[in-house]
Amino acid sequence: MGQKYSEDVEKAILVANIGFTPAVMGDAVRCPIPALSGERRAELAKICHEMAEQGRVRVRNIRREAIDAFKKIAEIGRRNRRRREKNLKKKSKTSPTRASPI
Repeated sequence: MGQKYSEDVEKAILVANIGFTPAVMGDAVRCPIPALSGERRAELAKICHEMAEQGRVRVRNIRREAIDAFKKIAEIGRRNRRRREKNLKKKSKTSPTRASPI
């Protein structure tokens, strides 16, 4: 992974504020995870659900912006625009399912 990337991963984990303390060991990042209590498990599940929903909202917003951009392009015909919109919708519909709740 490389030392620079390991440090970046460590910083990202610390900034995420999820209660883990990463340890960089050369090219590896170790992140000891303590045994979860029922309360902590519920808290982490809630965080995961919120992050998944934020991802789904971002995908929808990007899709909406792309469709608006297609409409503004005068060079592409109506049929071609609709085909592109349909393809975009199809691809963006499968993306949020990857971030589906646990």
